[in-house]
Amino acid sequence: MKNYITKADRLFLFDLKEKICYNKTMEINEKFKNYSIERKINLIDEEINSAFEIVKKNVLDLGIEVSENDKQIWINSLTKNLKNNDFYFYLLMNKNEVVGFLELIEREGKLTLSEIQLNDKAKRTFILINALRFVLESADFNEFDEVYFSIKKENTASNQTFKHLGGKVVDDLGKNLLYRITRTDVEKYFQKLKNMIKNEGKMNFKGKVSASACDSEARLSVLGAICLVQDYVSEFYGENKIDQTSLRKRFDSMWVFTKTRLKFFRPVMWNEEFLVECYVTSLSSVKMVVETAFYVAGERVLVCQIENCMVERTTQKIRRLNDVFPENFEICNSVFEGNFERFEVKNYETKEEIQVRSTSIDYCHHTNNTEYVRFVLNSFSVSELTHLIKEFEIHYLAQTHEGDKLLLNKAEAENKVFVSLTNGEKLVSECKIVF
Repeated sequence: MKNYITKADRLFLFDLKEKICYNKTMEINEKFKNYSIERKINLIDEEINSAFEIVKKNVLDLGIEVSENDKQIWINSLTKNLKNNDFYFYLLMNKNEVVGFLELIEREGKLTLSEIQLNDKAKRTFILINALRFVLESADFNEFDEVYFSIKKENTASNQTFKHLGGKVVDDLGKNLLYRITRTDVEKYFQKLKNMIKNEGKMNFKGKVSASACDSEARLSVLGAICLVQDYVSEFYGENKIDQTSLRKRFDSMWVFTKTRLKFFRPVMWNEEFLVECYVTSLSSVKMVVETAFYVAGERVLVCQIENCMVERTTQKIRRLNDVFPENFEICNSVFEGNFERFEVKNYETKEEIQVRSTSIDYCHHTNNTEYVRFVLNSFSVSELTHLIKEFEIHYLAQTHEGDKLLLNKAEAENKVFVSLTNGEKLVSECKIVF
């Protein structure tokens, strides 16, 4: 890791308000008007200490304590490398604050991003992808079409991030994995983010109805639709570093879905291609509502809305969203009219008992909310489900875990069916289905 590229020493100021590398106009700029990347040949003590504090915090998140001796070893190594004019060190600044840094070297003709450290403020996909674009589009590195990066296997969040950006694992180094990310990967992902900015905070996806998401009539089922929605919402959250993995690592918190409602405007059939828009329609101090709309050939065929809140994993207390949420988050108009319904059903009849099994448990170690949808739909026969479900709304009221025994209860009213799940005296979920 000590064989460096021989290049002339230069200072690079990377002001995202005016340009992104050599590209003069990018809609994404306004998101980062206060960020810059600066090539450093010499560092003052304040910059060194700020950079080290970022390292210290990040390794502490991995459960590693850093001593004063470790700090001195790190400083000595960095100071030595800075004297080598083949070593590339960049500070990422937000106004006058150091929020991250990058180190680049060459090894056997390969450009290697040997270190990238960001503080919590800068841990955003937008910032990371622009830092990578800067590296690959800089005049000093235009001979390289790809950059390599080694990540410890135990660092789950970083591995997921680089895979998400398009990085490919090219070598297993024992405790580490060696990734390669190309100019094409970076540019493709950048265009994806740029489109999101153009579309006023809406993120777009393309897909096709697969057989596994269909019901007995070869239509996209309610369960299949909600599973698709959760996948798209998870990716949307990942773009903004508010996905479950990031929240768990940074804040020991997690998302809890509290309500979901879905509306079919027409059946969506097997193999139909669709375009998806995902966006936030409401954001308060404790709750957020995310909407996902599906379009086929420009026709809106399905829309789904999810309300969620954030809770601390250990205490289960609700966490205020303004403590952790990204700045300047776009709020879009909703397709739905009115709020989620308030259920006031009293004539339920118990139909069956359901036991929560291991495969129903998710990453947060409680029953995945899609499993409650499955429990509800399994209470209907195949012939009953041949009728198109036009609307589906479910409220998640309490968590359950492996081994819990739930009672499924039903009540009917005209073209509506209400289904509840209870765990002893506790109401776990309640649902309305409109045929």
